[in-house]
Amino acid sequence: MKIAVIANCQARPIGRLLSAASSAVNIMEVPPVHTIGKSDLGKWARDLENADFVIHQPLSNVFGELSTESLKNRIGVKLVSFPSIYFSGTLPQLFYLRKPEGGTLRGRLGDYHDIRILAEFLKGKSEAECIRNLEKYDFPVRDYFTSCVEESRQREYGLDITVMDRILDRLPQHQTMYSFNHPDNSILWSATLDLIQKLDLPHDGIKTFPAQEMLSEVISAVPTTVSEILSLSYHQPSYKVRGKAVDNSDLVGSFYKLYGECADLKSIIDFNIQKNHPPFIRDLLKSAPSEKSKNIQITQDKSTLIAKKTESGAMFVHKNLTPDVFEKNRIAIDPSCKIDNLTLQFTGSGAELVIGPNCKLAGKIFLSSGAKVMIGARTIIHGAGIHVHEAGEVHIGEQCLFSHGISIRPSDAHRIFDLTSGERINPPAPIRIGNHVWIGEQVSILKGAVIPDGCIVGIGSIVTGMFETPNCILAGVPAKVVRNNVRWDY
Repeated sequence: MKIAVIANCQARPIGRLLSAASSAVNIMEVPPVHTIGKSDLGKWARDLENADFVIHQPLSNVFGELSTESLKNRIGVKLVSFPSIYFSGTLPQLFYLRKPEGGTLRGRLGDYHDIRILAEFLKGKSEAECIRNLEKYDFPVRDYFTSCVEESRQREYGLDITVMDRILDRLPQHQTMYSFNHPDNSILWSATLDLIQKLDLPHDGIKTFPAQEMLSEVISAVPTTVSEILSLSYHQPSYKVRGKAVDNSDLVGSFYKLYGECADLKSIIDFNIQKNHPPFIRDLLKSAPSEKSKNIQITQDKSTLIAKKTESGAMFVHKNLTPDVFEKNRIAIDPSCKIDNLTLQFTGSGAELVIGPNCKLAGKIFLSSGAKVMIGARTIIHGAGIHVHEAGEVHIGEQCLFSHGISIRPSDAHRIFDLTSGERINPPAPIRIGNHVWIGEQVSILKGAVIPDGCIVGIGSIVTGMFETPNCILAGVPAKVVRNNVRWDY
């Protein structure tokens, strides 16, 4: 019996299982319907007329002559319908990031994205923060699960073959859906057995589903909260790709790089806000910033690179100008930042620059190997030179205001040794500047300096010490506390 299966990515597994279960089946090879070009739809529709039966998933009029309505008129009683097996009730974090021109933005998980990672990226969180926050998302698990069951049952309504009862029966003990549209072999086998019965085929082949999974290229993580709320006997802490677990640091890093280099990220996000995603996913997507930023000059080993902040907020680097600055170092500038004549210079690898949301920056940041600069949200720097030699660190808090001509150096750039002992006498020391700190013009902040929250540093001061009292005014050379118990506004 010549049988054609016209469907999405589930078509070939169903065809293979039918052939393996019944010697009477001769499967006609038909490509997954979503891969057939518009010009070839008519050809395949005509070829289907030669089949004894056509097993099909519901196909809209977008598929032209292969749509369900067209096939009914062309083939009639030879049609047997089965559902596009889809259920996302245990995977609330998983979604497609579709592109306006068609297709999806592909990344480490193929077509799939984790809304938690994208949301953290849009909030300006570091990769480390994102990893820590993955299990902290409060999805509406039970309500979402119920709505997904209803949606999937509606998809099956009126079809010859159904699978939702089987999915729900196995779900508490087994991860039956590897992604929202990739079921495990047990579900595909259930549909196959029903098709054998429906078509009155002999079941003289394999008696159970094969151990080698057919649609397991990506196995989604199942968040702990989902397992707990739905009383599942399992949870999947990490994703698997082609059978290998993907470490969360690898996963987050690859997606941060993808989003950071995507020039059309904002338009893609705006497009997806209008798509039929669950409300909680659309709400998280709406956190995407939209402001333009100016060009950043980036230099590495005296080679100038131009990184353009596009309307999407993505960092786009002309490939013919950049060697591997973004591969050797971590650069995470939040898309909402406004950049004006900021020069970044990297002289090695392993440096880390993180600039939080809604900052306004101008000046120069120099980072050698292992250096670290962290700038908090809503900080404004009108003109500062941050020079981090060796593996020094500079931490600047949120809502700070820096004037012009400011110099920040957590090391002396050159090493000094005691002649007698040979010991170094000027090691680098981290600089820590708290939240809501106002730095006046021509201020120098040197290694080991600590400026608490709410402080003001007067014009021309040199800050070298570790201060402990917040909301004070520092001034002088070297700077000292000249007044306590103050606050300032923009």
